[in-house]
Amino acid sequence: MEREILLTLLSFGLGGCAIWGTAALCAAIPQERGPSAALRHAWGRLAAPVLTALPVLTFLVGWALQEPDPADEWVGSSLLILATLSGLVVLRAIARDALAAYQTSDSFVQIGTVGLLRPRVVVSDRFRDEVSTRLLAAAVAHERAHLRARDPLRILLQRFVADLQWPLPGVSQRFQSWLLALELRRDWEAVRAGASALDLSEAILAAARYGHTPTSPLAPGAEGGGRGIQIRIRRLLGEVEPGTSGRWMVPQRLATCVAVLAAASGAAGYHFGEAVLRTLPGVHF
Repeated sequence: MEREILLTLLSFGLGGCAIWGTAALCAAIPQERGPSAALRHAWGRLAAPVLTALPVLTFLVGWALQEPDPADEWVGSSLLILATLSGLVVLRAIARDALAAYQTSDSFVQIGTVGLLRPRVVVSDRFRDEVSTRLLAAAVAHERAHLRARDPLRILLQRFVADLQWPLPGVSQRFQSWLLALELRRDWEAVRAGASALDLSEAILAAARYGHTPTSPLAPGAEGGGRGIQIRIRRLLGEVEPGTSGRWMVPQRLATCVAVLAAASGAAGYHFGEAVLRTLPGVHF
């Protein structure tokens, strides 16, 4: 079999197994944490299954670097079916993200942040006229926190990560937990920047009362109704997380561990890839 074709099939098949296997072990995100910790843990639980596929892919790349072309291995029907299913999931994720990117609209948004490459804060005339100056300022402070972090683009990337784990149960719940953790973090940043927690709470209720229903799946606040509002209000009127950095970053320890593991996996694949592949079901010689 051609080396490049075999590498592609193995990447989709084994990478898909790594993603789905890890996703099945991930539980929903508890919200009883501070805003920063909740966001970090929610991101980790959502992204971990995809990150586990990276060492698998680098292992296969290391193997391919020393493999002659054509390769003397070939995949059986079971692995071929698995690779096909995994490829269809990737295509579905790409299509959903492309569709979401073109659905961005500021119509019917009372107040929100829209736009991927050039995000902007939009405020409807109705919301501007109905709420007081104090409430408007608090709501704008929250949206400016979204703006600084380019959250629509962040949401697009996380949607893609979640879609790669479809159709396992619990993925949507973990994604919604991350969205809620994102809102909690931006609420805290707005209060830290000087907004009144009480004013922001009233602004959240006002936006919900006037029909804050983002028409774009990438608009921050999509997890804004029902229980999400209750949690946000309770947090705003309770304790505010003290003294942590105002900037959210990808957990550096996790990123470093994954990078080191990926490099080690690439080296292992170069030296031991063929021996390991020969032990896998679905790979024939």
